Amino acid sequence: MILKLLHRHLQTIVVFAGSLFAFLMITYVALVYAEHGAWIIIFSIGFLCALATGLYVKSTALKLVLFHVGAALFAFAIFESFLEYTFQKTFFGGKMVNEGGCYEPGYYDSHPFLGYGPGKDGEYSCIKYINDELVYDVTYTRKNGLRVVPASNQYSQDAAIFLGCSFTFGEGLGDHATIPNQFNLHSGGQYNVKNYGFHGYGPHQMLKNIKQKVRSDIEGMDGNHVAFYTFIPDHIKRAAGKTKWDRSGPRFEIENDELVYKGSFNFQSPEYFGQSNTVRRVLTALQKSRIYYQVFIARDVNQKDLDRTIAIISRSNQLLSEMGVDFHVAVWDLYHIGYAFHTQDDFDYFIEQLEKENISMLKISSLIDSERILDYTLHQHDAHPNEKATELIARELRALSLGIGSASHIYTDSLIP
Repeated sequence: MILKLLHRHLQTIVVFAGSLFAFLMITYVALVYAEHGAWIIIFSIGFLCALATGLYVKSTALKLVLFHVGAALFAFAIFESFLEYTFQKTFFGGKMVNEGGCYEPGYYDSHPFLGYGPGKDGEYSCIKYINDELVYDVTYTRKNGLRVVPASNQYSQDAAIFLGCSFTFGEGLGDHATIPNQFNLHSGGQYNVKNYGFHGYGPHQMLKNIKQKVRSDIEGMDGNHVAFYTFIPDHIKRAAGKTKWDRSGPRFEIENDELVYKGSFNFQSPEYFGQSNTVRRVLTALQKSRIYYQVFIARDVNQKDLDRTIAIISRSNQLLSEMGVDFHVAVWDLYHIGYAFHTQDDFDYFIEQLEKENISMLKISSLIDSERILDYTLHQHDAHPNEKATELIARELRALSLGIGSASHIYTDSLIP
């Protein structure tokens, strides 16, 4: 009876099994190798497999099931495509093309406590186009795992530590034009400068760097030390794990009014809610979907996220103070403020809490008119500061390091033309 049933439907079973096998293989390849749009491919192939199998089978009921499944997958493919297009349009202003060594294997690498970080030392060319317009064509030089600061005084006992993301690193700028390098030029070469900034980093990487690297890097240096952290609003989401690229980054939570290290955000890490390996693998695959990301990861910033970031910055200040390092925060309050702070009250709360910790801050809006922001960024679709902005900010940070207050009060005419 069973053999007759199998024989009668053998061709259907073979077609169904073949379609399923092809779907699973393409899904695997898309998840492993597709940098963007993996789930567009998966949903589209799923739709085609369901449609093809539905057209072949003779059972009316099975046809209806497969056609309905195919219709659902087609809808998901359209929605996934829309979200991917919206993301590219919103953040990159259109078609973006990246070339050079900084987009090749070896530039990035996994990191034991930061999640990811710089790869091999060396020089890396980096070229970026948006809508066929050249945004930058530069070279990044890396030594001992950090961006090279040409003006750094390697023999100095005074350390200048720079922490943050690509704004600190100097994305789109040559080694000479970064904030750390400009700072030491304005300091007359006083400092041995360390640039710990890197693409996509947030305050959580800053705190782990301070705990596990900065202390040892300045050990034995008995001069005057300063540290600068460049904050951008997106750092609040990054510290909350609400990004796609930093799933292995360090995770901090506030428990009983104390900031506690909780492993990483990575679904593959054993710290992630104690879930099984299978569940973590599924979640890791799902995070490549824009739909999943939008619904479950990229939620709006909430009060908990604000308080977490405040606690991380405050703890960083405390640790640096214990090391004898003066800490200053440059608040980039000109761009995408509403992306993290829903109201002016949220931003005021953020600033007030840091002021309560006696943290020295520089608001970039005190230097640059928001209506002229494009004069100080790389491109209308790339908000990273250009050399004009880094020179301006570096001069101001030098004034803060000297304890003479705002340089804009001294150099108003020359700083803001």
